[in-house]
Amino acid sequence: KQYESKEGSAKSVIFIFLPGGMAHQESFDPKPYAPIEYRGPMSSIQTNVPGVFINERWVQTAQVMD
Repeated sequence: KQYESKEGSAKSVIFIFLPGGMAHQESFDPKPYAPIEYRGPMSSIQTNVPGVFINERWVQTAQVMD
């Protein structure tokens, strides 16, 4: 069966660009034991899960992780 190609009817688009967010290395994947050149500029803290670290700014998130 062949399908007909239909053009879209949209006349405009909304594009939202939000720069400045944390990279994953600085939030949920800080790699605290990696060499210094691979770590982000912030340090990490221990969560309530043994062996799991998170960004130092996320103290409340670290307390409720499971």
